[in-house]
Amino acid sequence: MSTKFLNSRFGSNLSTFIIISIGLIMVPIAAILVLIWRKLTKATYKSLGLYKPTRIIKTIVIGVVLGILLKLFSATIFMPLIGYPSQGSGAFLFIQESLTNALLMSVYIIIVAGFCEEIVFRGFFFKRFESWFGSSRRIKVTMVIIGSLLFGIPHIYQGFHGAMNSIVIGAIYGMVYLMNKKNLWLVMISHATYDLLATYIIYNGLTKTISTLFFN
Repeated sequence: MSTKFLNSRFGSNLSTFIIISIGLIMVPIAAILVLIWRKLTKATYKSLGLYKPTRIIKTIVIGVVLGILLKLFSATIFMPLIGYPSQGSGAFLFIQESLTNALLMSVYIIIVAGFCEEIVFRGFFFKRFESWFGSSRRIKVTMVIIGSLLFGIPHIYQGFHGAMNSIVIGAIYGMVYLMNKKNLWLVMISHATYDLLATYIIYNGLTKTISTLFFN
C-alpha cells in the first residue's frame, strides 16, 4: 500500500480494520504492521504512546508494582468471584515444573504481551478511535470499553473466565494509559510483570493456594 493510499480516508480505515483483525488472532504480526503503518503514514512514535517517559525509574517501579497488584487482585479476588476453578486453566499446564517452558514463556510474554498487545490494542487502536470520533470524555470511556472487549478476544483460548479477566484488566490498562498522558511504557512494563508473575505462580504450582487465599 502506498503512503498516499494509506493517508486517504478509505485507505486509513481499511488498514485499521486489517491490522486490528489480524491482532485478534496474530498479535505479533499486527504489531509489526502497526510499525510499518507508522512509517508509511509518517505518524510519530509519540502518537502511538512510544515516547520516553519523563521519569524512567519511576515508570519502571510503578509499572512493576501495578503489575504485581493487578495479578494478585485477579488471582485472589476477581477470578474466584466469577467462578474460576481453583486448579487453574489447562491451557498453561505445560509451564508447571518445566523450567525450560517457563523461561520460553517468559520471553514470549515480554515480547508479545508487554510490547505487541499494548501497541496494537492501546497505542494503535486508541489513536485510530480518537481520529474517528474525537477525544471527549464520553468517547474515551467508549474507547476503553471497546478496546478491552477487543483485547479479550485473543484470550478466548483461556476459556470464559480467562477472557473475562482479560477484558477487565484490559479496561484498567486502557484507563492507566490515558491517565499516564498516553505513554505506553508504564502499561507495557505492568502487563509484562503481570504475566511474568502468573508464569511464576503456575510454574511453582501455587495456583490453587493463591486462588483459595480468601475464598474456599
